Amino acid sequence: MSEYDVATQEGHEQFVKTNWEALAVYAYAGYLQFGRGMLAIRPQDVKPGYEPGYYPMAALDHQAKQHAKLYNPEKEFLCGFILPGRGIIIARVFTAKDPSQTPAILHSVFKRGGKTQ
Repeated sequence: MSEYDVATQEGHEQFVKTNWEALAVYAYAGYLQFGRGMLAIRPQDVKPGYEPGYYPMAALDHQAKQHAKLYNPEKEFLCGFILPGRGIIIARVFTAKDPSQTPAILHSVFKRGGKTQ
């Protein structure tokens, strides 16, 4: 997986657009095993062979659960970029039907201390 400065909106969107096919596979596998939830990406750990974690709905806080209730797991997935000491960026990704196209980032929320900014 490619590295980007995911602390910025441009950086996390570029990361998702570059790696969306692999992320979609991990997200759907997590959904099939655990139900609705969110990929958990720790940018400092991303390197070749990296596999993101998956947080099922029961492990999410109230705000993240609200996002998890809204996405369509057949067409979308959630990515949570965990930024130590700074919060979480949650990106809701609508996957592309054609692999030559990049996905759309439908929603992005930066949470610091449980508050949306």
